[in-house]
Amino acid sequence: MLIERQFRHAAQQYMYEVPAGKMEEGEDHLEGAKRELLEETGYRAKKWTKLVRYFASPGFLGNGCRFFWRRV
Repeated sequence: MLIERQFRHAAQQYMYEVPAGKMEEGEDHLEGAKRELLEETGYRAKKWTKLVRYFASPGFLGNGCRFFWRRV
C-alpha cells in the first residue's frame, strides 16, 4: 500500500493519505485512478483490482469514492 504525506491547509498540518483525486468529465474510473497514481506519486501499477465503492458522507454528499488495489 502506498501512503503519501501531504500538507493540508484546512487542517494546518501534514496528513498521511492514499493517493486520490478527481475524475475528469467522462473519464473511466480505472483510467482516472491510473492517471492520479502517476500524477501524485510518479508510480505506475502492473495489475489493478477494483475493491469497493463507498460514500464518505452520504448524509449530505452524493458523490461516491472508489478504491482500487494496485501492484507496483
